[in-house]
Amino acid sequence: FVSAWVGSIAYGLSMFVGPVTGLTMKRFGHKFAMVLGGFLCSISLCASSFVQGIDQLFFTFSFIYGVGACMSITPTMTLGQDYFDKYLGVSVGIMTSGSSIGTLIMAPTTQTLIDALGWRNTFRVYAGTCLLTSILNLFIRPITNRKKTQSDELRTSPLRRLIAELALWKNRVFIVWTTGITLVMFGYYIPYVHLVSFAVDQGATVEQGSIIIMVFGASTATGRLLFGKIVQLGLLNRLHMHQLSMILSGSATMFLPLISSYDGLLVFIIFFGLVDGCFVVLLPLMTCSLVRTDKVALAWSFLICSSSITFTLGPPVAGFMYDALGSYNLPFHFAGVPVILGALVLFLIPW
Repeated sequence: FVSAWVGSIAYGLSMFVGPVTGLTMKRFGHKFAMVLGGFLCSISLCASSFVQGIDQLFFTFSFIYGVGACMSITPTMTLGQDYFDKYLGVSVGIMTSGSSIGTLIMAPTTQTLIDALGWRNTFRVYAGTCLLTSILNLFIRPITNRKKTQSDELRTSPLRRLIAELALWKNRVFIVWTTGITLVMFGYYIPYVHLVSFAVDQGATVEQGSIIIMVFGASTATGRLLFGKIVQLGLLNRLHMHQLSMILSGSATMFLPLISSYDGLLVFIIFFGLVDGCFVVLLPLMTCSLVRTDKVALAWSFLICSSSITFTLGPPVAGFMYDALGSYNLPFHFAGVPVILGALVLFLIPW
């Protein structure tokens, strides 16, 4: 139980400290934040390889890695608009598919490294890869070198900057958007966390559970590339596409307990992965569309900070329900409701 919280806190912090990353990007640029993030992740993994007790991991991994991951990942979700216009959808699809491809290769790679080198040296290997990403980020070329004006000088006051950035919460469209997505996140990732356990309850083996994860990685990568291209064509309403992806995901999750065969689970995860591709690609693209260009980085940061609370709470709540009831029927029915409600909230956005 305690070990599970080490990873959960790190993942939660990677979203919760979004506003800090947003302010860092606004003050120093995307490149600085990404380089710093990779460096922090590298330090975290290296330090974690020397710990003597799990309690030390709450600082070396949960805190440092969580902050570093936020610094590394958050800028990538808004950086594309600075470099792409016509091909923005495709660029986001390619970028987001990276994490899906990682899902395919990380589990077997990590297990192989642990078997060969032990967990401490595996941490050190990954510390090196994080440092490599930090070095690669040094090659990001700024579009323009913006000169500092007198008004910029005035905004260097921390209080003035804070007041200016919080004004984003006066934007009613942004409030509706954030409310809807925050609600969606309460149930959206419950199947991610509990699907393998559900499959084992249905009679699947641990090896088959691993196959489910790999199939999901392949299907969501395909979905992200596919819908990145579809969005670029501009033939469909982006907001309605996004809402439809949420409604389909929520509905599929609610019907998941009706599946009783392994083949049925594979069909579900392929469908869910493709729809997830649409949801993930449109999340940053819609955020870019709903706020001014100079507010995008901070808007995304506030969005993931707000969502981190429900994102972190959802899977444990479903887990507690499973422990109490001994079945995933009610947890999965429950998971689909906030996803569908969040999609309906977005009808309040004029589009």
